[in-house]
Amino acid sequence: MVMERSIDDYKDNAVFEMTSHYYLCQLSGESAAQHLDEYELEENYTPKWVNPREAIKQNNLVKKQHRNRKWIHRENYVLEEALKIMSNNNTFCLS
Repeated sequence: MVMERSIDDYKDNAVFEMTSHYYLCQLSGESAAQHLDEYELEENYTPKWVNPREAIKQNNLVKKQHRNRKWIHRENYVLEEALKIMSNNNTFCLS
């Protein structure tokens, strides 16, 4: 779980607060339909399975182009922590 708190970028005299939950899991091979939020639809979000190291690499490329994407810092932090956990547990695949 990651908890964030900062001055809101969009509302005056407001605080942005968000709690994000993350889970390590193994896939069963089954898939289901996406249920995207409006902004995710507008951004054309599509799933792509990549290993954590590749995700960090891609996030860093986006970060160079869009410095205002605060979520990248959070996601890279979580991915780095997941890599630490996964490297100590043989049941997860890092390929």
